[in-house]
Amino acid sequence: MCQREWGRFRFTAPAPVGRVRSAIDRADGIWIFTPEYNYSYPGVLKNMLDWMSRPVVAGVRSSAVTSGKKLALSSAAGSSAGSGARARLAELAAAMGMDLMASPQVGVKLDRTAFETDSLALTDGQRAELAAQADAFLAYLEE
Repeated sequence: MCQREWGRFRFTAPAPVGRVRSAIDRADGIWIFTPEYNYSYPGVLKNMLDWMSRPVVAGVRSSAVTSGKKLALSSAAGSSAGSGARARLAELAAAMGMDLMASPQVGVKLDRTAFETDSLALTDGQRAELAAQADAFLAYLEE
């Protein structure tokens, strides 16, 4: 457990939060690839990001492990290709003080069979888009 004093309150983060925080702190950047639920991102992702946005030094907002961290976004969904999830994540990233790579952001459009099989089968074009995004993110990390 990670414990921090917040005024007169003791804030205790669960051990898994500490492990994710440590991994993000060591990383040069974060690439989030998320499904889209109701034109947004999943609640479990929001919960994790909320934990990561908390300062690790009481009262010092910039001490959050996500503060200034470089970020790439990708998504998968039906006809929207996850554009709603990426838009909402971009808003959240700005509020968290993250450094979002604005472009490219890849949205994978899934056909009906993906929802029936729980299998993500990418086309050659989608693989190429994701490879280009990976290359762009690696270059972004070097800036």
